[in-house]
Amino acid sequence: MKENLELNIKKNKQILNITSLIKVVIVVLFLIFIITYFTNHFNTYLYLSLLMIVLFIVIAVFSEKYYLEKKYLDNMSLAIFKHEARQKGNVTNQKGFFDKGNEFKRIYSKTSLRDKYLLEDIDIFGKNSLFEHLSSAKSVLGRNKLALSLCHGDLNIASKKDKIYELGKRDILIDLEASLAFNNITEDIDKDSYIESLSLKFKPKKNLYLGLIFVFVIDILLIVLGSLNIINPLFIIIGVIINIFYATFFKDPLYMLNTTSLYNSIGQNQNVLNHLAKLDLEFISNKYKKEYFNSNLKKFKRLSTLWQVISYRNNILFKIIFNGLCCFDAIYQLIFNKLQLKDEEIFETLEDIANLEVYASYANLVYDYQAFLGESNDKLEFIDLTNILVKDCVPNSFTLKNGTIITGSNMSGKTTFLRTIGEAILLYNACGIVPAAAFKSPNYMLYTALRIKDDLALGVSSFYAEIEKIKEMITDASETKKIALIDEIFKGTNTLDRVYGAKMLIKKLEELDYDFIISTHDFELCEVKSIVNFHFAEQYSHDYKEISFDYKIKEGKSVSTNAIFLLKKSGIID
Repeated sequence: MKENLELNIKKNKQILNITSLIKVVIVVLFLIFIITYFTNHFNTYLYLSLLMIVLFIVIAVFSEKYYLEKKYLDNMSLAIFKHEARQKGNVTNQKGFFDKGNEFKRIYSKTSLRDKYLLEDIDIFGKNSLFEHLSSAKSVLGRNKLALSLCHGDLNIASKKDKIYELGKRDILIDLEASLAFNNITEDIDKDSYIESLSLKFKPKKNLYLGLIFVFVIDILLIVLGSLNIINPLFIIIGVIINIFYATFFKDPLYMLNTTSLYNSIGQNQNVLNHLAKLDLEFISNKYKKEYFNSNLKKFKRLSTLWQVISYRNNILFKIIFNGLCCFDAIYQLIFNKLQLKDEEIFETLEDIANLEVYASYANLVYDYQAFLGESNDKLEFIDLTNILVKDCVPNSFTLKNGTIITGSNMSGKTTFLRTIGEAILLYNACGIVPAAAFKSPNYMLYTALRIKDDLALGVSSFYAEIEKIKEMITDASETKKIALIDEIFKGTNTLDRVYGAKMLIKKLEELDYDFIISTHDFELCEVKSIVNFHFAEQYSHDYKEISFDYKIKEGKSVSTNAIFLLKKSGIID
């Protein structure tokens, strides 16, 4: 694929270079001919000048498709580059090429306390996040849909998991991403407002249209009387002034919109549809036939033209000339309202494009991270689960039979393991595809207490911040199957209170039928009845001067610690 792409880029560049050279030659000849005409007054040079203008327009129209092809080839190059970067684990080192989705942190941190805490604990958005590693979405609707599915899951998307998985196994994913990349509407804008703007119409002005007939009668009379020399032809200017004046009564809020931005967005979707119509996407849905995309392409071409004219109308010279000739604002509002697409037509098309953006984003799990389809199950179980956010992540296998306590040394992998499980559950709920050789799980409602921070401005200690997170867990009265992931439980308080509080919380979680995994340094919790113990361990060199970790989870409780060793190695103690 890469070799063919390079050949096509080279061919496209040659054609564009030739057309650019031809344009320069035409401009030079035009200047020579027009100067010669004004110097010698030979009509032949005037005709040649006009011919050069025509040729320039023809070459410009001819080359337009090659400029669009260049954009498509550039999109393909970027898509391939992104996949190579992901596969090498260099996503965060490539500034500007990956979408972090930072604005969704602000949006979803305000929707509920659960979302707020989840965003604090799991890297869904921001630097080195799930959104950054996966997103192929460019449109307003697509980015919103991807963000929503990552946070809350989406049964409609998950029902397509087989098709998404198949897409991730095909190179057509690159072509699809290159097509979707024409769309680059990434403003922080509410999707409903955006779609509503595209489907707006002018407000009816029936009474004013009656007056418009009277204005046109005056125009015709002035033209006829002027042409018959009954009145001075200059009186036609009066008609122009009347037209311009009457057009002022047709002011409308629609003219106040950023029509250029909306026109550009429609044009981008038009380019997307144009290239989607060339791809074989019926394996994703029977709806995605080439005829379907071509049909929508025609509609969006019409929509693009309508908004383009409004965009031109905002040019003062255009407005004066055309309003002066025919009271343009009045006539165009009638035409626009008649030809404007219905909002459901626009929304359906944009929704289909957005869905493809989301499918492509989750297909990246398969294409770049060797992810597989998950299965529904009563309990969490996985084989060789990895974390796509951790370079060279060590895979782990695990079966959750009951509430679990994880013990282990510092830096041995407990926290990363919990975050890996949290991210896997989110991905399973969102699309049914997880970076594991096998993954089985219920559609859990996920609660976490992994990153606990104090808030000096609010006077909240880290211990109280953890209490708030856990309170949110145990007050959820919904019947949805829930799982809690808690890292180093109650570490912000003394040992006696911490152990007692942890035991009481475990009892409460069991009463609420929670599945839970809790990491701790307190071995006392390993003795709680009904708890299953797992641990991570360190390995020492033969002379006990070096320490290493295999980051593999093991059954049973930890039998060693490394705090004293690390303190000595750092020189803090002897």
